[in-house]
Amino acid sequence: MSKLTAMQIKSLLNQPPKKHADGGGLYFCVRASGSPYWMLRYTTTATKLRREYTIGKVEDWSLADARD
Repeated sequence: MSKLTAMQIKSLLNQPPKKHADGGGLYFCVRASGSPYWMLRYTTTATKLRREYTIGKVEDWSLADARD
């Protein structure tokens, strides 16, 4: 899976609401309200359920920070 670049993220800010995969369960999400955020999708080992964890807003977290 291809990784997002900083230039792609900048251009996606003006796109319709959607989740964009970066790889490793990390997603760049654009809401209908317009506030983009980072989200991590993972599966629990005990229950095998898929969960989503909001990391933070794009204004607060850079692409490199979200990947770490």
